[in-house]
Amino acid sequence: MAGGRRGFDPTRRRLLGAAATAPLLLVPRIGWAEGATAGRLSVDAVAAAHGLSADNIGFYLFDADSGAPLGAHNADRGFLPASVTKLPTAVMALDVLGPNHRFATDLLATGTISGGTLSGDLILLGGGDPFLDTEDLDGLAARLVARGVSRIGGRLLYDASRLPLIPEISAAQPVLAHYNPGVGALSVNFNRVHARWQRADGAVTAQAVTISDSLELPADWIAFTAAPGGLERDIGFLLSPVGDRDGWAVSQSLGEPGALWLPVRNTAWHTASLFARLLAGRGIAAPAPEPARAPAGATLLARHESVPLIEIAELVLHYSNNLSAELMGLAAGAAVGRAPASLAESAAAMSGWLARTVPGADWSGFAPGNHSGLQSQGRTTPRQLGAILAYAWPRRYAGRGLYDLLRSARFEGELNEGHQGDPVEIRAKTGTLYYGRGLAGYLRAASGRRVGFAVFVSDLGARAATDAAADRRRLIGPPGADAWLRRARDAEKALVGDWALSL
Repeated sequence: MAGGRRGFDPTRRRLLGAAATAPLLLVPRIGWAEGATAGRLSVDAVAAAHGLSADNIGFYLFDADSGAPLGAHNADRGFLPASVTKLPTAVMALDVLGPNHRFATDLLATGTISGGTLSGDLILLGGGDPFLDTEDLDGLAARLVARGVSRIGGRLLYDASRLPLIPEISAAQPVLAHYNPGVGALSVNFNRVHARWQRADGAVTAQAVTISDSLELPADWIAFTAAPGGLERDIGFLLSPVGDRDGWAVSQSLGEPGALWLPVRNTAWHTASLFARLLAGRGIAAPAPEPARAPAGATLLARHESVPLIEIAELVLHYSNNLSAELMGLAAGAAVGRAPASLAESAAAMSGWLARTVPGADWSGFAPGNHSGLQSQGRTTPRQLGAILAYAWPRRYAGRGLYDLLRSARFEGELNEGHQGDPVEIRAKTGTLYYGRGLAGYLRAASGRRVGFAVFVSDLGARAATDAAADRRRLIGPPGADAWLRRARDAEKALVGDWALSL
């Protein structure tokens, strides 16, 4: 009954990557290093060159093979980790659940099948599969047809009780942000829909569409209504739920036809509604789905299993999808303690696991807040990330190390000259929030030395002011924040490039 999984094709990478932070950086040409003393740039010089304060920069470096520290600056100060949080999430999940762990989505029944009719209830039971998509649900529907079912005599139920139902990852992010969807044991297509609008007869109307690798279906169970007059055009949509179900109010100021991704809030109901649509497409008459716990003793009719966790972890580290990281972390958090009731509780379980498992740092101030880094209250220190990297360096997950799972990028241009037989390489996880930038991983220096590093740039005061002034209805960032991020990224590049040449 275990369902197989096809390969991760380019379309799926596009869908997964839509919620990602910036990909791994390439360090610029060597010109910035000219005049550095002994090939080593000072933090003060780097900060001044990029209009930053050295107090807002922190890093920790160590020899990967011996664990010996090589350098530090503000190594015990708390910084915004952003999506670098996904790195400890992946390490914990691989350690606790194992690299071959698979997430199961089950189709259960309470009755018997006779004459094409299932006499009892049909239950869709979620297991928190981060990559569940329309094709997977349709595969379950097809296997129901193969068992001779054409009609459900009882109810169509859905059970998402294995994980908490969380309406959004961060309550501080814009309501429209597709990278900030709901989280739950029944999640599909990364919990977002494509909303398309048009103007006809003087009114703006919209429709939601579910998109996966090869299937595009109208999600007409999501309601759209006309927003009250005066709603600004740059807002476009307002969350307008119908009871506990997703709904949106559409600004009548929208002009030309357009589209955008919208997050799904009630993920279990949405997934079950899509499954009901797929059943109908397979000729199976079914009632509207209802939430309920799967009864003990229900018969397993079909099961879909995800790809192994090691593949999920690698893709999360590459594409930085927030939902996938949260589901991976929730499963691991439940495995190290009781089932968490929230992302914050699960993140606290991760902090406890790190304190028990990973030596080399004081974990008292480690406060990620969730498993994806999509929130501005989380804090971590460079030394804490360094301890995680040092712990993971010798470990193997299905024969692969964390170094192998991180995205690789080679330095370009003159930096590689004279080192063709032993090129510089960096494998790391990026993190980006307004006024917070981070990079943590491993590099192979020009000398061949293997180094672990964590570097952060954060302006906590500016971030607090941004949060205080935020209008959650708008996707537009604060003035000056993008320019600050560019300077922070360039300072990060300068430091990492200098280490690559001089260590």
